[in-house]
Amino acid sequence: MSTAPAAAAAAAVPVAPIPAATDPLPYTYSTGNAFAAFAKFNGKNYFAWRRKMETQLRALGQWEVVNGTTTAPVPANAANPTADETRQLDAWRLRTARAYAEIALRLDDDYGEVIDTITDPNAAWALLEASFGSQQSGIQSIVNAELTLAKWDGQKPINEHRDHMKTLRTRLSDAGLTISNMQFYNYFINSLPSEYDMVVAVHNPAPAYSVDTLCERFRAIELRKELRTSKDGGAPEDPIALMVAHCHVPCRP
Repeated sequence: MSTAPAAAAAAAVPVAPIPAATDPLPYTYSTGNAFAAFAKFNGKNYFAWRRKMETQLRALGQWEVVNGTTTAPVPANAANPTADETRQLDAWRLRTARAYAEIALRLDDDYGEVIDTITDPNAAWALLEASFGSQQSGIQSIVNAELTLAKWDGQKPINEHRDHMKTLRTRLSDAGLTISNMQFYNYFINSLPSEYDMVVAVHNPAPAYSVDTLCERFRAIELRKELRTSKDGGAPEDPIALMVAHCHVPCRP
C-alpha cells in the first residue's frame, strides 16, 4: 500500500512557528555595583537621596510604577484570567519586585526595616516620604537657624570658624536644601563682629563669592600682626586698620 498520500497530507499540516524572542522589557534594573552609585539613605540625607533615587528610577523606566502612574493589569474575569492575562500579571509582579528592590537595597539596614513588611514599591515610597520627609524639613529649619545665629568671636582662628560654617552648609545640603555661594557668603559675613564691617565693605567678593578668599585676607593679617608684634616686641597694631590696608592689595585671580 502506497504511503505517498499520507506523506503528502502530513506535509500539508501547518507547522507551528518558532516563538519569537521575548519582547523587550519596558524597564531595566540595577545589578552589582549599580547599587553603590550614590549614598544610601542613612537617616540624615533623605531629600538628597530621594532626588537621586527618582533620577535612577526614571532612567530605569520604573518611576511610573513607584509613583503610582502605572498600575497592575486587571483581567476581564479576575476568577478566570486568560493565559495572556496571566503572563501579564506575572510580568507585573516581577516588575514591581524589581522596583521595590531598587529602593530597599539603597537604604541603610537601620532604615530598611521601615518598609520590611511592604512589597509594593508605591506604598514603600509613600511610607518613606511620610516617615522622613517632614523630619528632614525639621532638620533644615534647625540647621538654617544655626547658620543664621553662628558668630565668630574673633578669638579662635577665622579658618576654624569658616570650617564650622561649611559643616553646617553640608548638613543643610544633606537635608535637601542647597544654598548658593552668594547665600553662604552672606551667612558668613553676617557671622562676623560689627567691628569688621569696614573689612567686608572694602572686600569685593564678586564673581565667585568665595569665603575662602576672604578668610585668606583675614589670615594674612593675622600672620602680619603676629610677625610685627614679635619683631617690635610691643603692642600689636590695630587689626582693623591692617585689614583695610591689606584689602586694598589686588586679589589673586
